[in-house]
Amino acid sequence: MRAGRLRHTVSVEQQSETYLATGEPTQTWTTFISAIRCEIRGTGGGERRYGTQTENEPATTLTFRYEDAKTITTDMRFVFGARVLNIQRLEDPEGRGERIIATCGEVA
Repeated sequence: MRAGRLRHTVSVEQQSETYLATGEPTQTWTTFISAIRCEIRGTGGGERRYGTQTENEPATTLTFRYEDAKTITTDMRFVFGARVLNIQRLEDPEGRGERIIATCGEVA
């Protein structure tokens, strides 16, 4: 993994439950990792149909060093400036623990 390709810095957020003054639980996003280096690439995107349902295709991939991203799960999301990216899939393409590729869809 070449360091020069990791030119973007994103933060990782996870969903957590907090309570309002009335005692009612509410879901909020809190920072899990404040800064992690990665490569961001747009992959086009599109739509896929399953019967009567339409599902958006992922439009962005992020590549990280394995050691930096091994605790990230698909329940989390990335924040890059004003962009919010929901994680749809995480994979170690070679299975050697060198890099992780996250396939994401952008929140509108």
